[in-house]
Amino acid sequence: MKISTNIKEQSGYLEIEAAGEWVFAEMKQLAETLAAEARGRGFKRVLLDALKISPPQLNHERLLLGKHVPSIFTGLRVAVVFHPSDINYYFETTAVNQGAQVRVEADRQEALRWLLSEESTARPPIPVKQPAGARRGDIPVALQSGDAATGMSPLLVSNHWKLSWAAGSNDWKFLWSDGAVFVIPEGVCASCYLCLML
Repeated sequence: MKISTNIKEQSGYLEIEAAGEWVFAEMKQLAETLAAEARGRGFKRVLLDALKISPPQLNHERLLLGKHVPSIFTGLRVAVVFHPSDINYYFETTAVNQGAQVRVEADRQEALRWLLSEESTARPPIPVKQPAGARRGDIPVALQSGDAATGMSPLLVSNHWKLSWAAGSNDWKFLWSDGAVFVIPEGVCASCYLCLML
């Protein structure tokens, strides 16, 4: 394994310091090792210090890891300390949406506070107003270009929403059929939000 670990038993939690290069297969193995070590030592709470792991090159890998860990982390509460500039919550949000108790923090003390608390989820979900009749899982049905009314270029549409991108801007927008707008901030992958919403 390209990621090395140092495991310490603390009062009420297991601490794992990890170092190395982010490689998806290695991160999956790290998650499996973390879960096995915690269970083998009788811990239900784990602090993963990942400050010495390089950030992933692909955000999609964060999503895939977030989908992978819920079944592995069943019955565990895991707090991850990671580089402040490299936290984008893709991993955390995906894992939490799949039922895992996971939180990613830049600050070790905040990670420990959450880990040792009884809060049931990592963070509240992103609020999205859905119009009447819209349902989770509406699948985009067409690709279009040009929208004179909004000045946006629709990329994906369904019966209830349209995902658009404005030329000259780095913002993405979900435009709902009832006029509600959900803006995806600059630097955040719209397709990732789509994955989380479907």
